[in-house]
Amino acid sequence: MAILRDAKRAFGAPGIAPRWTQSAKDAIGTAYSAGSTVWFTASAGILNEVYYPTIDRPQIRDLQYLVTDGERFFHDERRHLESRLEPLANDALGVRITNADREGRYRIVKEVIGDPHQPCILIRTRLEGDEQLLARLRLFALLAPHLDVGGWENSGYVAEAAGRGILMAQKHGTWLAMGATLPFVRRSCGYVGASDGWTDLAQDLRMDWEFDVAENGNIALIGELDTRDSREFTLGLAFGKSLHHAATTLSQSLGFPFSQHRERFLDQWGRACRHLAPLAAASGDGGRLYHSSHSLLLAHEDKTYPGAMIASLSIPWGEVKGDEDLGGYHLVWTRDMVSSATGLLASGNTETPLRALIYLACSQQPDGGFHQNFWIDGQPYWRGIQLDEVAFPILLAGKLREAAALRDFDPYPMVLRAAGYLIRQGPATRQERWEENAGYSPSTLASNIAALTCAASFARERGDEATAAFLQQHADFLEEHVEGWTVTTEGTLLPGISRHFIRIRPVDPDDPQPDEDPNRGMVTIRNRPPGERAEFRAKEIVDAGFLELVRYGIRRAGDPLIEDSLRVIDAILKVETPFGPCWRRYNHDGYGQRDDGGPYQGWGTGRAWPLLTGERGHYELAAGRDVGPYLRAMERFATAAGLLPEQIWDAPDRPEARMHLGRPTGSPMPLMWAHAEYIKLLRSARDGQVFDRIPAVAERYQGRRLQRPIEVWTFNRHVRSVRPGTTLRVQAAAPFRLRWTADEWSVVEDTASTPTALGIEFVDVPIARRQAAPIRFTFFWPEAERWEGRDFVITVEKSPA
Repeated sequence: MAILRDAKRAFGAPGIAPRWTQSAKDAIGTAYSAGSTVWFTASAGILNEVYYPTIDRPQIRDLQYLVTDGERFFHDERRHLESRLEPLANDALGVRITNADREGRYRIVKEVIGDPHQPCILIRTRLEGDEQLLARLRLFALLAPHLDVGGWENSGYVAEAAGRGILMAQKHGTWLAMGATLPFVRRSCGYVGASDGWTDLAQDLRMDWEFDVAENGNIALIGELDTRDSREFTLGLAFGKSLHHAATTLSQSLGFPFSQHRERFLDQWGRACRHLAPLAAASGDGGRLYHSSHSLLLAHEDKTYPGAMIASLSIPWGEVKGDEDLGGYHLVWTRDMVSSATGLLASGNTETPLRALIYLACSQQPDGGFHQNFWIDGQPYWRGIQLDEVAFPILLAGKLREAAALRDFDPYPMVLRAAGYLIRQGPATRQERWEENAGYSPSTLASNIAALTCAASFARERGDEATAAFLQQHADFLEEHVEGWTVTTEGTLLPGISRHFIRIRPVDPDDPQPDEDPNRGMVTIRNRPPGERAEFRAKEIVDAGFLELVRYGIRRAGDPLIEDSLRVIDAILKVETPFGPCWRRYNHDGYGQRDDGGPYQGWGTGRAWPLLTGERGHYELAAGRDVGPYLRAMERFATAAGLLPEQIWDAPDRPEARMHLGRPTGSPMPLMWAHAEYIKLLRSARDGQVFDRIPAVAERYQGRRLQRPIEVWTFNRHVRSVRPGTTLRVQAAAPFRLRWTADEWSVVEDTASTPTALGIEFVDVPIARRQAAPIRFTFFWPEAERWEGRDFVITVEKSPA
């Protein structure tokens, strides 16, 4: 059994307030094996967040080496050494990091992998340089535990296990153990900012403190390695659910040669990537970003909950976040997850996307919706309602059916529940894809139209024509209103173009009688800097979300309205960089690095997103134009290790803040949505058509439709007027009898509602072509044996002369 010391207790409890680390990573790593339930991240030459036992649980802040000659200098790797990083292989998520002294006196070469079968990170380390200096150097491993997703309440110990001196920490039943194949000469535990090893060494270049225990605080562990007889060794960081588990895992991993672990690690990744679709010929970098993107997508799937895929192993601007903000991009968003799954599908992988679909079906709420985001175990974090996040699982089911890859899984129950939710909760979404505003969003409407059309296809396959017709007709209703809800005719952003798509027509989903005119309304942008304007005319705020209408096949590429809207987007949001074009999300956006290069802290300046370059590339391909510049730009936005950032710096260089035009900001990196978009763009370029295009959608909405237009009235949207020749569909969540009149009650009609498989009841009221009088109606509820007690009225628009 491991033995903990407790004779010497550190001073300075509980330490300074804990923070995470920067969110722009230089590398992501894990073993491919499901038995190795540990993931690592790296930036600035050191390890930072390590995740265990699931991909949403960061357990450390960082791990780095400290170096001193005991007389003249003290270096930590992150601040004082020049770093270079390279992958161990094209497909394998292990890295080689070389950190060099700026005066050329020594360097630290590290190869970092995950143990192929156990939750242990292995760092093969070699000291190189002038031998006379190396003989005087003292090397220390410094670790900052943030166990159980937080920096407070950690406890650290000096310990012994299997005859080896190690360092351990625990919190709430999660343990870690750090040790090496070389012995520690000295070890200590301390409170950060008071009695930790970094503070100790920085004072006099010597390790004066050797504390056995530091409990219940923000702590750091330090051990001096005995490099007198060997300049090469393996450092291990192991995790477990008990002291014995962590200590045993560490000893097992260090008990076998690193070369053996490395060989198995690379072999596992090689086998996982053996059957990649041949898309590299469409790339401009020989497939480098394609291979790294594929491996990164695979790595972002959890190993305990198969199919669960997170947005990124990153905590946005973590350097300014502590325990009060537990969320990060290490959560499940169905939008990001479905993008990742379809990206893998585009690469030829069908098994992981199917696991993703099954996981989503198991994570669906009873009402058919999905939480805005949630932990791997299904527990919600944010609880916003985003209709596109309910539509995307249906689209994934449709893509897997198209690929004949559903195997023995039947997604139809999930599809029906999600489709019912879209109809009941829509058409206005409480949050659009940027998770900020409620209303009518072109991108959300596009996803919903496409999803309902897919759902109708599933119903038709089952022989349920009534359900298929109901679903398709609701999609038609949304499609009929896209321009009426989201296109301004009074645009002022670009001279000569007054008619174009806007980002969102804001409405309150709880207002049953919203003003739906896109020329009116104000949108609030909540991430603006303090004291700056936050309210804008909705018609003057634009994004490129309308391109989703072309992606799925709802609108044709080359449509004059689409092209005019793109001219506005390019004038307002496009950024030219040395690496290619990129676009911001929307004008006046405040989500991004501040103008002085500082981190986003509730406000900043929205920067350009490489994934939007991919989206534009898909449109250009659909329009028959060259997709090459967009692929090349995405490849150039990637880092040396093949990581794509969420945002790039889109202003003149600020070297003092390490911000350079076209290079990553401090926003999360890598972003799986961007990597998936890149793979899909490669696939689209190879195939000559947009990978996400849905043939049934394009056939319906790009052909000539003879169906009678439908207008939908619900209790959450009271239609004010209808056109002659329209079918008025009145919907409710329970059986009803509609009493209605088209001639001011001279003739009264009583119509029983028609049930659907979605739990929605409806009555269709035909509006005659010569109808002039309003339509009046009320409800009788047979289950409660009561009348609604109020009448509703809908005016009929005048027929054009």
